Order: sequence, then structure tokens, then C-alpha cells
Amino acid sequence: METLKRVLIALFLWPAALLAQDGSTSFTLNEAIEYAKINSYALRDSEFEIQKAKRLVKEALAIGLPQISGSASYNNYLEVPIQQIPGDFIPGGQPGDLIEVQFQPEQNMGFDVTANQLIFDGSYIVATKSVKVFLELSEKLKTKTEYEITNAIIQLYAQVLVSEENYNVLEESAENLRTTLDETKALNTEGFVSEQDVDQLELLVLSTENRVRQADRQKSISQNILLYTMGLPLETDLALTTPLEDIVDIAGEETLVGDFDFTEHIDYQLAENQLRTDELKMKNEQAAYMPSLSAFYSYQQNSQANEFNFFNDGVWFPTQLLGVRLNVPIFTSFGIKNAVAQAQINVEQSSMNVERVGRDIQVQVQQARDVYYQALDNYQTTEQNLELSRRINDKELIKYREGVSTSLDLAQAQRQFLDSQSNFIMSTYNLIDAKSNLLKALNRY
Repeated sequence: METLKRVLIALFLWPAALLAQDGSTSFTLNEAIEYAKINSYALRDSEFEIQKAKRLVKEALAIGLPQISGSASYNNYLEVPIQQIPGDFIPGGQPGDLIEVQFQPEQNMGFDVTANQLIFDGSYIVATKSVKVFLELSEKLKTKTEYEITNAIIQLYAQVLVSEENYNVLEESAENLRTTLDETKALNTEGFVSEQDVDQLELLVLSTENRVRQADRQKSISQNILLYTMGLPLETDLALTTPLEDIVDIAGEETLVGDFDFTEHIDYQLAENQLRTDELKMKNEQAAYMPSLSAFYSYQQNSQANEFNFFNDGVWFPTQLLGVRLNVPIFTSFGIKNAVAQAQINVEQSSMNVERVGRDIQVQVQQARDVYYQALDNYQTTEQNLELSRRINDKELIKYREGVSTSLDLAQAQRQFLDSQSNFIMSTYNLIDAKSNLLKALNRY
């Protein structure tokens, strides 16, 4: 039902609802996540694994069902085997002589149908349980992949927005600086400012334009990674419609600090699944001590002739056979015993791993919470710093244009503002990244 829901969402989203007025493909964050869950290579591969696991279940069950096979054969003796018998075996023969005879007709044909039915085999019982556990493992691995894809899309979506915001801020700053440079050159021509002021501003413009080019390249790289992760062609003109501030509020505080049960975490469940798998493997080794019982039935038709006339004048002789087969292991030179002992060790290792994974999850959650709160503090601090540096820069620009400030003071204020802007944008991304990682650690996507 969940898969059908996602397919329907993808059908509605692509291409009609995703085509913006300008021809670009637009996605909200949730739309990008849902689209990736349908089209990402990792999720599609997980779905293939589930399909294979389902087939494996059916294959294992089929072993306990009737197995019917048939065969047909035709033999033509180009040279019929010759046998020698004592002469006194044949009337008129002389004792001591060897007479050559041919008992085998030149040609023979036959066919048979055989049916086998497994009645009891301990390994079969274990196998049917094991494949179901394997199917459950495949489904849980897909769930884990969905969590990882969701986490990746949130981070990449935010990274693209951060790259675009950084580019826009730098481009706007570069444009403002170019305007200020033109004004300064005019003032220099009139003799109101020195050549050094012009050089200082030109240096600042060149530096900012270089940062603009770097930001543009970073924006392209981030978008390509997002497109690839979503399963979209790299030439897609992508438009992201969820603003950064909305992504910052992707989950409420109550979601991040609420009670947490590590036994519900997907990694813990995978560890438990591995433990059940190893327990079944041990039972399978133990089943080797048990006998196996099967029944069989065979029906044959055979005909022999010196000419190929089986379907005309040939005489066919039927044979039917019904029986049971019991296999009982008696002595294996302790091979089974050692196999069971190895399987027992694997069970103990997996049991220890379940405990370790539980503790690891608790540690990861605590670390993710600490990183989140640190990122939140840094976000709030850089937000305040940005507002202060903006006011300082605006005042310094006014003072410069009024002739009461130098180009060095303006350049310093401009660099301080750009650094504050970059720090704030990066802290915004770090907060989103930390919150997304915390949600992943909490298993709450």
C-alpha cells in the first residue's frame, strides 16, 4: 500500500505538477524526498533485493512439494556388443569351445517419468524459516535505505539552497562594490579621493568577483549531486521551492527531545534479524543429525528392435516402481559436531553484537543531540553577528560617501559583512545537517 501511494505521488508530481511556468522542474523538499524514494538507484536496487527474496521463499517452499521429472532415450548400436559363451551351453555345441553371440538388439528406446516427495527433512523445516527471515531482512534494509535517502535529500536540498543564497549575496555585494568603485573613480578624477582609494576598491571588487565565480561553481556541483541522488538527469533545470528557513524548522523541538526507544531503531532490528539468522543456521547444522525420509514413484516404458519401428510394430514393456528412501547419518567423524559448534559461536557473536548496537545507538543519539544544540547556538550567534555587521557596513558606506571614512575602513567593513553572511549561511546549513542527522539517529523520519 505504501509503495502504491509513492508511485501515485510520483505520477502526479512528474511531469505535470513539477513543471514550473518557466519550464524548470520544481520540487518542494517533501516532493524531492518522495521522488527520490521512487527513482533513486539505491531504493530501486533495494526493491530488486526484495523481489529476489520473495522468489527465494517460493524456491525454498518448492523443495517440499512434489518433484516430477521425465526423460527419454534412444540408442543405436553401430556395432552390437559380442559375448562369448561355452559351447556346451548351446545344443550341438562342443565342450571347451567358445561361441560368439549377440544378445543386444541393434536399437532400443525408452522413456520414464519419476516423482519424488519429501516426507521429512529437518533442514527443509529450517530453510523455510530462514528464507522468511531473509525476506524480512531485505525489507528492513530497504527501510534503512529510505532513511538514508531522506537524510541525504534533506542535506543536499539545503546545500543547493545555501549555495544559491551564497551566490546571490556575493553577486549583490560585487554589484554594490562595482557601483562604489565607479563613484570613487569619478571622485578621483575630480581630485576628491586618492588613487590608493581606487586601487583598494578595485582589489576588493576583484576578490569578491572571484568568490562569486567559486560560489557559482559550487552551486552547479551541489545541484548535480542532488539530481543524481534523486535519480534525475543531470541536464534537468531544477527549481527548489522550499525556503531555507522552512527546512530549519523541519522537525519540532518535541520530536528531537522526546522519549527514545533504541529497540525500535532500524539498526537494532537489523542486528536482531542477524541473530535470528544465525540461530536458524545453528538449527540447520543440528538438523544434520536427523534422518530424512522421502518417497518416490517411477514409471518406465522400454522397447528393443533391430530396425526403427518402435512406433509401428514395436513392442513396449512397462515397469513401475514405488518406494521410500530413508537416510540416517551414523558417523561423520565429528564433522557435524564441529559445524554445530561453529554455528553456536556465531550465535554468541551476534547476541553480543545486538547488545553493542543498542549501546552504539544510544551514544550516537546523545552525540547527535550535542552536535544539534551546538549548531543551534552557533546559528543564533551568527544571525546576531550578521545583523551587526550589516549595520556596520551600511554606516561605513555612508561615511565613505560623505568623505569621513577611508577605503580601507570600507573594505574592512565589507569583508566583515561578507564573512558574517557566509558564516550565517554555513551555520544555517550546519543546523539543518545536524537536525537531519539527529532525526536519523532517532529513527524518526
